[in-house]
Amino acid sequence: MPMDKNLLHQLGATPSDVVLFNIEGDSMEPKFKNGDLIYVDTGAVNRGFKDGVWFFRFERAYLVKQLQMVGAGQLQAVSANPAYQPMVIKESDDYELIGRVIYQGLRV
Repeated sequence: MPMDKNLLHQLGATPSDVVLFNIEGDSMEPKFKNGDLIYVDTGAVNRGFKDGVWFFRFERAYLVKQLQMVGAGQLQAVSANPAYQPMVIKESDDYELIGRVIYQGLRV
């Protein structure tokens, strides 16, 4: 899918670092709906963590959550949908940050 390079530069991303994913599920509603397209900046991982919405792997699941640093080596993953409880990710857990969500395309 073609991406607007000027838009990506305005968002602070290098076009070759941006990948597209579709949201599956309702844990981030109303912020993201099932089927929404998100732009993920994989280069953000190398620039250091900062709070925001991230696409990441936790054990065998791929997730999109609001991540916040809550202590040394700990992240809190928060869903936009209040039906889902926040979870704490420890440094020793099996997880990998894939990239920061920088843009969303809505399903029509």
